[in-house]
Amino acid sequence: MKILKYLLFLFLIAIIGFSVYVTTKPDHYKVERSRLINAPESMVYNYIDDYRKWPEWSPWMEQDPEAQLNFSDPSSGKDAYYSWSGEALGEGNMKTLYSTPDSLMQKISFIKPYESEGDVYWILEKKKMGIEVTWGMEGRLSFMEKAYMFFQGKDMEGLIGPDYERGLLNLDDKLHEEMSQYKIEFKGLTEYGGGYNLYQSVACPIDDADTQISRLLEEIGSYMERENINPAGPPFVAIEKWDRATNAALLTVHIPVRDMTNVASGSTVMAGYQEKGPYYKTILEGDHKNLQEAYEKTMFNMEKLDITIDQDRVPFEVFAKGPDSSDNPADWITEIYVPVAPSIE
Repeated sequence: MKILKYLLFLFLIAIIGFSVYVTTKPDHYKVERSRLINAPESMVYNYIDDYRKWPEWSPWMEQDPEAQLNFSDPSSGKDAYYSWSGEALGEGNMKTLYSTPDSLMQKISFIKPYESEGDVYWILEKKKMGIEVTWGMEGRLSFMEKAYMFFQGKDMEGLIGPDYERGLLNLDDKLHEEMSQYKIEFKGLTEYGGGYNLYQSVACPIDDADTQISRLLEEIGSYMERENINPAGPPFVAIEKWDRATNAALLTVHIPVRDMTNVASGSTVMAGYQEKGPYYKTILEGDHKNLQEAYEKTMFNMEKLDITIDQDRVPFEVFAKGPDSSDNPADWITEIYVPVAPSIE
């Protein structure tokens, strides 16, 4: 009997010691992780703000893919929320308290396996090479939570930190997967209507072509705004020269206008006319970096169909939908026109 009392006394001492130890552990916690993501800010924000997109990158859905999810309608913006229930994830919900393009605050509530709440925050900061995304959570721990973590052998850093790192990596991968989507569609023989336009030319390295095209579009656009001239269609770029061996390009950027325009003497902007003629048309849906492949496949397809290229005219690209319309390169639409030689009767 004495031994039993002695063991009971030791057990009570251990319980008291454990309770004192747990009580002395910090109540407040703050865990955050950051990652630089090379993607448009609007796309990054949309994947964070819209709860319906969370399953596409969430680190927890990998742990419990059969978990049941319920979303508010709408599922983005202030007061949006979602809830989850699963064997591995337990039960809980999250609600957006406020949401702006550069920061968000959310309240997360755990119901099972234990009740707890925390403040989740996001900070999106523009950097030279992309968007630095910071994901964090802070709150206060109850005695039971601290005891649970003691038996898990981890603190909040150890429990949440790796998941946040995995989630940011998944988010980065998902964004680049979406932006890299593209499609090449052959439309075949067509006739381009031609018309008046304002244009500028530039010789540059191929690697600098996109930057120079953007610059000339801005310059022509500014000139048209000053002169109160409205565009009559989407801009297009004529490929006068494209030599990968020497990394040399000669490009002419055009913006269609309705009528013949007289430009001031000495202006860098010129006025011209695009002749009507037959072309082979290809459509690229996706990033402009896929244009080279689109051209190569177009040439191959024309050769296969025994369609001769007109060497006296140059191919050109019409930017039907570009960066001004969507931040996502996968949404861009470029029409490629390769001149076709007149048929010999």
